[in-house]
Amino acid sequence: MDSSNHFWNQLLQLTEMSEAAPIDEVCAALLGIEEGFSGSVDPADEFEKYVAISLCRQMRQVLERKAG
Repeated sequence: MDSSNHFWNQLLQLTEMSEAAPIDEVCAALLGIEEGFSGSVDPADEFEKYVAISLCRQMRQVLERKAG
């Protein structure tokens, strides 16, 4: 599986688990996407991935504030 498919599969798994999972597990999954892919994405070449990673980062920060 190429890295692009792996990224989108990780994001899809996050959407499937987030409904029933505790907030800390959702935050961990968001952080995993952030850390696993942010260094390999050039916004000029893969803008969609860049936006998705930015959204994951922002959502994790919001959830952590609300849970904290």
